[in-house]
Amino acid sequence: MVAGEIDFGELAAPASMHAYIEGADVVWIAVAVNTPISFIIGTPEITRVEDLRGKTVGVTRIGTASQTFMNMALRAAGLDPERDVQVFQTGGTPETRGALVTGRIAAAALGPSYLLVPQDGIRVVADVAALGIPWPYGGAITTRRQIAARPERVRTYVQAYTAAVARLRADPELGIAVLMKYGDVPDRAIAAQQWEMFAPHYAFPPYPQRAAMEAVVREELAPTNPRALEIPPQDFYYDRFLRELDESGFVRQLSGR
Repeated sequence: MVAGEIDFGELAAPASMHAYIEGADVVWIAVAVNTPISFIIGTPEITRVEDLRGKTVGVTRIGTASQTFMNMALRAAGLDPERDVQVFQTGGTPETRGALVTGRIAAAALGPSYLLVPQDGIRVVADVAALGIPWPYGGAITTRRQIAARPERVRTYVQAYTAAVARLRADPELGIAVLMKYGDVPDRAIAAQQWEMFAPHYAFPPYPQRAAMEAVVREELAPTNPRALEIPPQDFYYDRFLRELDESGFVRQLSGR
């Protein structure tokens, strides 16, 4: 996007916000999921996050969302991620699963795909979304230069995006079919379970949330780059087109209220 090779992108925080701090012209224009969809998965003897004191926990890589969400869960349980646990970098989700099964780590933060294949007593210890911490987990970005040069194109994209979120929330069969086709999910039961995990968290209208931007700055950006604290949270997103759709009645037509 920075190179001008694509006009819109769909991703999770903090990548675009990291880029913005470093001078890249990128901005959120819609966020469909403002909640971290992640789970703390533990070995059989771990029944609550507090049990992880003195244990080794796994993250896919240092600095990734898996570490961020693990840290959130630890702090919510009164643990210090720096002092109360040891962090082991697994390298990836399959490696994380293997480390759990072999007991090399006591717990890990993983996305919902892990829940589809429980094994060997590995259990869900905590739902990170239940902590109530907002997070831009899935949303659309573009550049301010495109907004300035081609506002109607961006407006049309946001309109289509908003309609798609409304349809996804209301039509599980379509959502499941889309997951199977574009998410390369071969099993309908797996796609259905994934839709059910995400469905309660789809935001409509898909507004970027200031509180979610503040959470990313606090949890992810400021600890390594204090300059993040100097940027007003609203600079990370541009919601004019969504507000126009809201005020025009378009959103009300989609939602039926």
